[in-house]
Amino acid sequence: MNEQSEFKVRGAPSGFALGLGVAAVSHAKARTGLKILLGFIFPLILFFALATDIGHGKIYPFDHSFLLMLHAHATPFLDRWALGISAVISVFSFLVLIYLCCRRLWHTALFWLLAVGGSSVLNFIAKNVIQRSRPDLWALVSPQSNFSFPSGHTTEAMAIAVAMVVLLHASRYIRAIWMAVCAFVLLVALCRMYLGLHYLSDIVGSCLLALTWVVGLSILFDVYGRTSQGSPVLWLDR
Repeated sequence: MNEQSEFKVRGAPSGFALGLGVAAVSHAKARTGLKILLGFIFPLILFFALATDIGHGKIYPFDHSFLLMLHAHATPFLDRWALGISAVISVFSFLVLIYLCCRRLWHTALFWLLAVGGSSVLNFIAKNVIQRSRPDLWALVSPQSNFSFPSGHTTEAMAIAVAMVVLLHASRYIRAIWMAVCAFVLLVALCRMYLGLHYLSDIVGSCLLALTWVVGLSILFDVYGRTSQGSPVLWLDR
């Protein structure tokens, strides 16, 4: 009896540790499943539904009214400011890539390049497949000759934002990062609509496209981008 009791006592911590391990694995799988559902499948379905509507020539009631509301506050100063904000997106993305390469974080640099560059390629393809004309509500400060849906600048900004959250998701400043990237995307989106270059539905499509692409890419990197010891090689939060 004593030996059996001693065996049970000694075996208890191992059983407890095993239970914690199983719970941790289950929690990780649940998080991955939620990430796939909310970050990839759901936005992908919404994007295709929106793209199908727009491809058939649909203009939503809020598209014109929202642009006209923004244009009512137009000034030469805001025109220059909106153009300047649009110009810094690619510069910021390039500087981040240079920083990652200088630190020899090659997997992370590859992820960043594919996240931002890949979203731009998908945006170009979507524009030329759907071929939605630009808004034509007033004389534009900076006319564009290519198509409207989805917005290239907003797609790039959203890809940058999602990639930043992915790379810094375990940072103690993640809440501040979330607020900063959301403000960044919102600012870029408002600037593009203020300039009369995109409808609100273009912006929504851009965000859905970038979210789907970057989250899907992060899942692939999370599965395949690991060291021989099984630890992730992508994230910057270590």
